[in-house]
Amino acid sequence: MGGTFSKNLSLAAKEIWTWCEERKLWIFASYISSKDNAIADFESRRLEPETEYELNKASFLHLCREFGDPEIDLFASLSNAKCSCYLSWKKDPGSIAVDAFTINWQKYFFYAFPPFSIILRVIRKIKHDKATGILVVLNWPSQPWYPLFKNMLVSDMIILEPKHNLIHSSSKEHHPLWQQLFLAAGILSGKLLP
Repeated sequence: MGGTFSKNLSLAAKEIWTWCEERKLWIFASYISSKDNAIADFESRRLEPETEYELNKASFLHLCREFGDPEIDLFASLSNAKCSCYLSWKKDPGSIAVDAFTINWQKYFFYAFPPFSIILRVIRKIKHDKATGILVVLNWPSQPWYPLFKNMLVSDMIILEPKHNLIHSSSKEHHPLWQQLFLAAGILSGKLLP
């Protein structure tokens, strides 16, 4: 009854739905409070190192040569920050603040390689703050945020083609979908938008 970015999860949901329809069963999602669902709640909030991916150093340096050196990494941690000044998702000994969405981005020329699930939110924040910086996203033209991404580009777009080490976790494991991951990068600016 909803949507997902994951083709595998969509197929699994469709298979479950078809199985239920064939048996004239009706399923639905319902809320369970955290105190009554402690194990699942804990697991859903835990951030494993393997879920925090970063662009490899060579690709990052290539973007810097093309677009200039950013002053701040908006989505980083001590183990993967691309700039000495960075923002983390949770408390981190080296970050200047927690949660990039709590500060104004306008005063920085930023670098952002956000989790794929929040790309639209990041683009909206760039527009809202009238900020300028390097944004790396999936090269996924069918996504609703993609036209806005292209409209806000103030540089050429660089396509980073799949390589086993293009993005990796802090333990240097490559992304499980690396063969399908084409990334797009460019300088975006919200300054010229109404």
